[in-house]
Amino acid sequence: DDGYGFDLPYHKADRFFEGNKIRIIRRGDFNPAPVFRRYIVSRDKISRLNPFLWVTAKNEIPTRTWFMKRLRRLEPDEQFAGQSMRAGGATAMAED
Repeated sequence: DDGYGFDLPYHKADRFFEGNKIRIIRRGDFNPAPVFRRYIVSRDKISRLNPFLWVTAKNEIPTRTWFMKRLRRLEPDEQFAGQSMRAGGATAMAED
């Protein structure tokens, strides 16, 4: 395996309701597939029945605040903002 993929059935900018196929592939020496598989296994230990791909340790959908708190621990440089790294982020920022 040199990567993985998933389908986004729709999003707010999808005017024709076609969805998108997302494919994450190996680049150089880094293979993202094993990392993603470990995440899926850990997520499924929390709740196999949760239909959402991304969930917190409390089995909740991550909020913008949750995401930004962890992003700042990894990357304190504020040139990286949540809206560019999270689906629906621009809307979430406007709603906060």
